[in-house]
Amino acid sequence: MNAPTMPGVEAGVWGMQVNVAFTGLGGTRYHADLFRQGDWVARIAMAQASPNHAAAERILSERCRDWIARHEERERTGDTSFQILRD
Repeated sequence: MNAPTMPGVEAGVWGMQVNVAFTGLGGTRYHADLFRQGDWVARIAMAQASPNHAAAERILSERCRDWIARHEERERTGDTSFQILRD
C-alpha cells in the first residue's frame, strides 16, 4: 500500500493515512493507519472529535511521530514474526 509520507520522518520508510473512524452527534473522529515500508503496522485513534480532516491530520501526525520514535528505540529480542500460540 502506498501511504503518504510524513514530514519529519524518513521518506520511503514510514507513511500514514488519515481516515474517518466515526461520525455522530459529537462530531467526527479520525484515526491514522501507520505503515512501514508499505506494510500496515499500527492504528492511532483520536479519543475526541476533530473540527476537520486537516486538524485531525496535524494531531495524528504528531502522535504517529511520537509512536515511531518510541517504536524505534525499543529493544528487540528474539523472533518478532507472527507466531501461532500454543497451550
